[in-house]
Amino acid sequence: GLTAIAVTLVLSFLPVLDIYTDLFDTVESIARKEEAKCYNFFFHPSSGADFQPASFLNMMEPYSRVAIQQEPVPLGSFQRVADVNIFGSSGRSIILHGPFRDYLASRNLIRLGWNNLTYYFISSDENELRRLGIRYAVTATPEIFRDAGWKFLAKSESQSQVVHLYEIPGDVSLAYMLEGTQIQPIRNMQYAGNNIKVDLEPLAIKQESELVLTFIRWPGWRAAVDSAPVSLEQSNDYLLHIKIKPGDRIVSFTFEPVSVLQMLLSTVASFAILVSVIIFSGSNNRVSSALTLAHKTKL
Repeated sequence: GLTAIAVTLVLSFLPVLDIYTDLFDTVESIARKEEAKCYNFFFHPSSGADFQPASFLNMMEPYSRVAIQQEPVPLGSFQRVADVNIFGSSGRSIILHGPFRDYLASRNLIRLGWNNLTYYFISSDENELRRLGIRYAVTATPEIFRDAGWKFLAKSESQSQVVHLYEIPGDVSLAYMLEGTQIQPIRNMQYAGNNIKVDLEPLAIKQESELVLTFIRWPGWRAAVDSAPVSLEQSNDYLLHIKIKPGDRIVSFTFEPVSVLQMLLSTVASFAILVSVIIFSGSNNRVSSALTLAHKTKL
């Protein structure tokens, strides 16, 4: 009975964990951080002061993405940077987006970590990482980035580790236009809460193309082109893809997940129902046993 309760409770929390702890911090991790702080006993919301080494923070442009090339356990809480408007880290979570993880593994970009429940980047492949919107890397193996032509930015030494900060050569952004195998980074983007707007007007689109926003395609994402809703395309990289054409101007992506509070209330309600069923079932068994004993005594 207790095992069933524990398993049910853990399974009920999985969607909540997914939102806050996956490889790519999605925009809602900033938009809803105040809400998340209500549950800091469970989530340990990120803080810029937590990120180590803190000296790297001022060297990374806001609304860019960094890959931490380090085993997330036990230092995952010191790798979160979403609160300072920098996205992403190593896959420090114990609950992962399985298909996305498998996609990264198939491209030889990551290595599985602690008990296969975490993962982190190991690649310096410029072309692959650019497609994920990754601009920076924090690494303890600088030679692979140096040899790949990445730009060295800084080094930090402490008693526990020596890490280096590198920047990818050339332009990279969280959104880009995809034409065949060629990508064109898009810089004209605005962030407001759980909404991201992409300005296409400077691009001079000449033919139907694909726009990619490098956030995981979780349920709850919606897209619109010039205020008209459009469908998200299915893609093998599990990022946000939509079709765009000449004349399109503004693309809006909005994330509208079930709130953390709703999830927690649902979990509590499910737990209460389960406990009630177990108690009721136990009471019925005791009553049945008592009636059987009374019947045998009477006989």
